[in-house]
Amino acid sequence: MPRPVCEEFHLNPSSPSGPDPDLIVVGAGGAGLAAAVAAAQAGARVLVLEKLAGLAGTTSRSVGSFAAAGTRLQRAAGIRDNAQDFAEDIVLACSETAEPADVRHMLAREAAPTLDWLESMGLVLVGPFPEPPNRVPRMHNAVPAGMSYLKVLHKAALGAGVELRFGCRVAELLRGPTGIAGVSYRQDGAQKQVRARLGVILAAGDFSADTGLRERFLAAPAVAAVPINPQSTGDGHRMAMEAGAQMRRMDAVFGPQLRFPPPAAAPWFHRLPHWRWLLRIAAAYVAHMPKAMIAPFVRQLLVAHMSPAQGLFDAGCVLVDSTGRRLGEAGRAVDELAVAPGGAGYVIGDRRIADRFRAYPYFISTAPGVAYAYFQDYERGRPDLVRWAPDRAALARALGLDADLLAHSAAGLQGELFALGPVQAMLTVTEGGARIDTSCRVLDESDRPIPGLYAVGAVGQSGLLLKGHGLHLAWAMTSGRVAGLAAAGAMPEPAAG
Repeated sequence: MPRPVCEEFHLNPSSPSGPDPDLIVVGAGGAGLAAAVAAAQAGARVLVLEKLAGLAGTTSRSVGSFAAAGTRLQRAAGIRDNAQDFAEDIVLACSETAEPADVRHMLAREAAPTLDWLESMGLVLVGPFPEPPNRVPRMHNAVPAGMSYLKVLHKAALGAGVELRFGCRVAELLRGPTGIAGVSYRQDGAQKQVRARLGVILAAGDFSADTGLRERFLAAPAVAAVPINPQSTGDGHRMAMEAGAQMRRMDAVFGPQLRFPPPAAAPWFHRLPHWRWLLRIAAAYVAHMPKAMIAPFVRQLLVAHMSPAQGLFDAGCVLVDSTGRRLGEAGRAVDELAVAPGGAGYVIGDRRIADRFRAYPYFISTAPGVAYAYFQDYERGRPDLVRWAPDRAALARALGLDADLLAHSAAGLQGELFALGPVQAMLTVTEGGARIDTSCRVLDESDRPIPGLYAVGAVGQSGLLLKGHGLHLAWAMTSGRVAGLAAAGAMPEPAAG
């Protein structure tokens, strides 16, 4: 049985003065800001409460890929596409994404209007690029990366009169006479309450960094894996469950996956001023220059915080843990690494493999259709991840591994050896969430909307598995926009497929 939602509805005396907002959005990541901007542009007074001190969220850590069908950029490239084909191709990446079908079709239908909307507010995009199994190019990329979504939406939010309060952790929903009508939150050590006429949109991200929820719902390797976003603590999921939401696929995750740690300093293009004219120049360069001229810049992103390709292991590399023990012989290597001592390891190979991975099709990491990063790119761009040694014993000493274990693990490798790493088993996002309808209203166990409660992004993912580049960002922004419009009573009729 769900825990009762708090029935208290008296404003704390320390709450800010002034009229109550029409709508409260919990979370200032991509989904939350999209919801806030859409609702405010439709005439609602919107308050956003964010637990962190500034803009963050999983969107800010992303490459910035957005998959959509029927966009302006596709039309400009002469690509004919439609939502029905997109909905069908989503299933090709993972057959389990077929359910819930209504949510999948809403994503396919509304992704292009959402992307065009973002572009109209100043988001600079390049693409579309091909991305299997999509039948036509659908992957669009923000310039320079995922943080651009937040910067554009933040500016639009301020322009639309959205009130943003940071350092406010929402922990409880408040119920009014007709449904969810406010929240209780903590700010500067004080507990406060605020109500809203149109209800609450939960946009607090996934639960990949919450030990309690992971232990409750996930398998052991996912529980042990390192979350990419340590702030994804599942606050929205808990509140949805307490309100009686129907939760779907809470055991589903994206990961664990092998991933190199990020560099000490962000790539230079992440530090570019967010001037629209400058980003348009960069986008034009990407759009019109030969791929060979673009690749050097993209490679800086590829070596920043990406996954080593399976091709390395197919060619003979081995994954070892922090003791030197080889992983993957008794099961899935990344799952074994997640629960191994220290939770980190190394990719070990020899000179023969390194020389092979210096040209296509032997790459270490990739942005599909744009560029590939090879061994020399890691040597130049991430020297902290590359270690050479003349033999197994020397490599064991350099890395602090057990020499006998490494000798056994790397028995098939010859001569001079390299180690790439450390590498970790990382949990990208959890996929389970509250079941919603196509207006992003949260549904209870009887498939009835919980009045006044909406969920977007990971909180409202409904168990839809988003396999493939660009789908998670597409879902975050699209669900946010749809929820904001729906809550403000301004959601248009579905666009034609």
